[in-house]
Amino acid sequence: MKKIILMGAAAVAVLGACSADKTDFKDQAAKFIEGDKVAEQAGSKFTDAECVEPASTDTGETFTCTATAEDGTVWDFDLEITGDNEFTVTAGTPQG
Repeated sequence: MKKIILMGAAAVAVLGACSADKTDFKDQAAKFIEGDKVAEQAGSKFTDAECVEPASTDTGETFTCTATAEDGTVWDFDLEITGDNEFTVTAGTPQG
């Protein structure tokens, strides 16, 4: 089973909002997973990313997303809120 762990600058996203709410984290995480930085780490571009809204915007709060790779495989992603306006993708794993 292929598993990626996204660490360092390539895995951190900073939200543009002054004070991000739960919906901002959900929406921006989906866009980030569909972006070039995650594609570089995973070796595949992702589409159809959907994220659950985190329970809170507190640092340390975790939430999940799913997205579809170019080959049609659905991946699960784990994310953690790491600051007032930022999150980190901590892991990505294909389902199955």
